[in-house]
Amino acid sequence: YPEHGCGLAWRGTMASDSDTHQFGSIILSGKDAHREESIGALRMHKQGFGWKSRKTGKVIAISKGELRQIEWIKVPHAFMIKMRVKGGITYRFSGLKAQDRETVKEYCRTNFDIEVQEVNLSWRGWNWGETSVEGMNISFRVEDEQAFEIPINDITQATSVKNEATIEMADDDTAMPEDEMMMEIRFFVPNAVVDDEEPDPESLTGAESLVSAIQESGGMQGTDTGNALVSFDDVPIQVPRGRYEVELFDKYMKLHGKTYDYKVLYTNISGIFVLPKPDGYHMALCLSLEHPLRQGATMYPHMIFQLPIEQQVELELKMSEEEAKRRFDGKLEVDERGNISDVMAKVLSAFTKKKVTTPKSGGFNSDKEDKLKSIRCSMKANEGQLYPLDKCFFFVASKPVMLEFDRIGSIEFNRVDKSSSASAARTFDITVSMKDGSGSSQFVNLQRSDYNELFRFLTSKKIRIKNINTASQVDFDDEDEEGEVDDVYMDRVRRNRTQAAAEDDDDDDDEAE
Repeated sequence: YPEHGCGLAWRGTMASDSDTHQFGSIILSGKDAHREESIGALRMHKQGFGWKSRKTGKVIAISKGELRQIEWIKVPHAFMIKMRVKGGITYRFSGLKAQDRETVKEYCRTNFDIEVQEVNLSWRGWNWGETSVEGMNISFRVEDEQAFEIPINDITQATSVKNEATIEMADDDTAMPEDEMMMEIRFFVPNAVVDDEEPDPESLTGAESLVSAIQESGGMQGTDTGNALVSFDDVPIQVPRGRYEVELFDKYMKLHGKTYDYKVLYTNISGIFVLPKPDGYHMALCLSLEHPLRQGATMYPHMIFQLPIEQQVELELKMSEEEAKRRFDGKLEVDERGNISDVMAKVLSAFTKKKVTTPKSGGFNSDKEDKLKSIRCSMKANEGQLYPLDKCFFFVASKPVMLEFDRIGSIEFNRVDKSSSASAARTFDITVSMKDGSGSSQFVNLQRSDYNELFRFLTSKKIRIKNINTASQVDFDDEDEEGEVDDVYMDRVRRNRTQAAAEDDDDDDDEAE
């Protein structure tokens, strides 16, 4: 996003008559300036400016009534013309030559009554300067010379912690693997110090003031304005952890938390899952994302809402019945009520146009109660619940994982031979290998009571079992030799209690001495 664009040298030609001037091989600067479709022709006429892509034919028209300011800027190997238009929007076109300056300045003065300003960029490379919000851009200046600008429309999140403001950028789903993109930038903003005055503890810090200015600009909310169409208050979310206010707009969903805010485009949601949690009190509403959310260096490819089963909600769509029927094809009413997991899943399904996936009849433990629809296990250091669903495995934990059956090459059962060790008689593991060779995922300490049903389920889905000869000969009973149901969690609790008691005994012995 620097003002000096992509740094390529393009030599243009100029065609002109008494009313128009045209410049060839002009680049539409910005994050896509390196792409071939960003090269085109810039035309200057009495009604304004027009640019047309050489490859795609895309046209940008800027009328003279929209023009607010025009700047002439020296960039590497060429010159750039920057136009600030009504609404705070900025257009940048680079690839002009030095001899074009007087032509542009005289034409704009005569036909648009605008004096073209010559602007110098900062080449010092300093990281200390002044940051401000100018229209729809964040501007960073060093000694009154502009270093770079960031379009606010490309920002997905702005947060502050103490004196640091963190700006996160939107993922570009059209980027090529070799493309480099700026994903995050941080500003250290010290508080203003006034002599002989105590700072007001209730006033905003410098970082908070910058974040507030970015959010108030409205650019982070894209083209949508106004109130949310639907909202849910104080929703508990397991991943990313916290309680959030969830607002649904026309094209995206926004989550407001105490520390972080998130914006999720509906086009970024690839799947919706509603899964019963084994505690019998909550449902897990899972959203699978095409492009993960980011919180600093942490990526969240899935979101897990933890919704109480007994919580009832009533909501009203902020639209007419005719509009709701036209938009949602009768799948969502203006007034909806019921338990929060059902209502929220129904609303999200209608807005995203994605089906809701739930455990189906004929699936894993389909004839048993909801708390047995999943398998308690661990993946690396993360404990969670593995849900065998119709088309995928979904592992609900602090780091959720989804493995689609179409991408699975084989599954291998580990530690299923009772004679190998005592622990193998109580639990077993599975290793899931992918077709594309991207690696394997291992789930460990699955309860032996789930073995027979899992084996039947995988066979019914025609998933290749790598050690089928060994696995097919195993027949774990649901109960151990003593007739008690195997419970890995209770085993761990008992071990912890024994260890704690031993430590207490050691402390008592020390005191006695």
